[in-house]
Amino acid sequence: MDEAMRSPLAAPLDRAPQLRDIARRLASASRAGQWEALRHIDRELSNLLPQLGNADSWSAEMRQAMGLLQRVHHDAFTRCAEAAERLSQRLNEMQRCKDGWIAYAQHSE
Repeated sequence: MDEAMRSPLAAPLDRAPQLRDIARRLASASRAGQWEALRHIDRELSNLLPQLGNADSWSAEMRQAMGLLQRVHHDAFTRCAEAAERLSQRLNEMQRCKDGWIAYAQHSE
């Protein structure tokens, strides 16, 4: 069926390949530190989740795809948190050294 003709409330089974694709792209973007791509993928996921319906009606394939996606999402979240911590440490270090850099810049003029 053409994607444009598919109902947004299609059967959950129809969503398993889409969930696996999102998981693949999420893992790739997070490993590469592509934070903007990660933001877009996360928004796509947040738009999709309400359409999945009640988990009690999911097939085994759908449950497996969702399990994979949950693991990948957790890993991406951890990578983001680690990157944010490294950035915070770097900014704190820059702040501590600011006076020295200003003095050096003024002396160099």
